[in-house]
Amino acid sequence: MYENILLAYDCEEKFETAVKELNNLISNKRNDTKEEDTLITVLVIIPQQLLEKSVAYQNKHFKKIVMEEKRKFKPFLEDLEICGFRYETKYICGNVKKEVLNELKRKDYDLIVLSNRNTKFKTKDALGNASYKISKNTEVPTLIIR
Repeated sequence: MYENILLAYDCEEKFETAVKELNNLISNKRNDTKEEDTLITVLVIIPQQLLEKSVAYQNKHFKKIVMEEKRKFKPFLEDLEICGFRYETKYICGNVKKEVLNELKRKDYDLIVLSNRNTKFKTKDALGNASYKISKNTEVPTLIIR
């Protein structure tokens, strides 16, 4: 059903439920069709402000932050491998909303998976600001997980 899934991550979120949700989406069809062809693109976005603070106060540049994120992200990627998912990772720096929308223009995705950091769900702010802006500005179906 899904050939290309974009999973956006901004270095401040937690994706404890992402593997479970991806399993629900993909594994149901895995036996019937060639769902092994599904490619999950993990887009790791290092917020511009985080990079600027790291350079100014810690002398940590983009490459060093990426190395740290790779170490931090390793258990999640191992979980994807254990589940048999094909994935690729991309590391970029910038504004989360803009970079996700730019990535959607670069490649044809069937689904976007975003995390919502809001733990208090009120009707008016059930979606986080980034999740809301991204889902509002694209036609690609969006799955928002907690």
